[in-house]
Amino acid sequence: MTGNVVLAARIQAAGLKQHEVAEALNRRIEAFTGKPGTLLDRHVRNWLTGKTRWPQARQRRALEEEFGCTTEELGFTKRPNRSKTTQQAPTEDPVRRRTFAGTAVGLAAAAVTPPTNRTRSLRVGMSDADRLETAFAQLVTADNKDGGTISLETRALAFAHHADELQAVGSASQRVRARLYY
Repeated sequence: MTGNVVLAARIQAAGLKQHEVAEALNRRIEAFTGKPGTLLDRHVRNWLTGKTRWPQARQRRALEEEFGCTTEELGFTKRPNRSKTTQQAPTEDPVRRRTFAGTAVGLAAAAVTPPTNRTRSLRVGMSDADRLETAFAQLVTADNKDGGTISLETRALAFAHHADELQAVGSASQRVRARLYY
C-alpha cells in the first residue's frame, strides 16, 4: 500500500494537522447535508497511508471544496467497478455451483447420520442440523480446494437426498426445518 503523497503535500501546504482537516471537512459536510460530518483524524490518516483509496461521496465533495480541485487531483484512485470485473471474468467450469450447493446438504447428512429404523418416528433436532452444517462446510472447503469433481458432486447429491429424507420422514420443529433448508 502506497501513501497518498499528493494529499499529504496539500495538507502540509495549508498548514493543517490531521484533526484540523477532519474538522474542516465536517463543517463542509454539515453545510451541504444539514447534518454534522463524522470524520475523525483516523479517516485522514487512512487517506494519507493509502489504506482508504477512495473516500465516500460526501467526503469526496468536502475534500474537493476544501482544496479546490478534484478528488483524483488529490491523489485518490477510484475503485474498480465490480460489476464490470464480474462480467469480464472467465466462465466457470461446467460444474453447476448451485447444484453443488443445493445437493451438498443431503450428501453431508448421508455421510454423517446413521441409517434409521423407519418403524419408529424420527425426531430431528438442532444437533442434526449442526452435523449437516459441519459436513456441508467440509464439502465447500473441498470444492474450493479441488474444484468441482464428479465424486464431490456425487457426495453432494447424496448429502441433499439425506437432508430431504430427514425433512420427509422425521418430525422437527419449524426452527429445525428452517435450519435444514438453510
